[in-house]
Amino acid sequence: QISKIASVKNEGNFTIAEADVSTKTIKGMASTYQFKYKCDGNNIYWDINSLLQAMTQAGGGTVEASEMSFPIQLTQGQKLPDASFNITMGKGKQITNMAGVYTNRTVELKEKVETDAGSWDCYKVTADVNTKIEMTGMDPRMQSMMEEAMKKKGQANTVIWFSHRVRIVKREV
Repeated sequence: QISKIASVKNEGNFTIAEADVSTKTIKGMASTYQFKYKCDGNNIYWDINSLLQAMTQAGGGTVEASEMSFPIQLTQGQKLPDASFNITMGKGKQITNMAGVYTNRTVELKEKVETDAGSWDCYKVTADVNTKIEMTGMDPRMQSMMEEAMKKKGQANTVIWFSHRVRIVKREV
């Protein structure tokens, strides 16, 4: 992932930075999008709404999401606030809704992370991601199968390596 700050402005009590991001998946698929950070002097807020909106644009989806906050002063063992999202995609009778919440956000440790752009002192922040998917137009049998598959999958985990100098350095889902 390569991020470049496209603009910085002040709005009220916040400094807002817009970043242009290009990324490549493990399977080699490339995408570009823009997202925002904002800072109030005590916390940095990552606008996950802009990230998810960029990911769903091709499918005509809508996104509502909270911001994911990172205190400027992180400490090992610190618990961070939950964050949530809701994505709706589809048309007509075929609507898919995915709701999720990041819980148990915890600062695990401080470690050095190596990237193509350099070496960074980061805090490793872990979280559980609980999601629920609902699809309209599914018969009860299909809905039951979907619910069973989600139970077997269980909750996902995510890790974010956060640096005060460059913000999110690395992310694993």
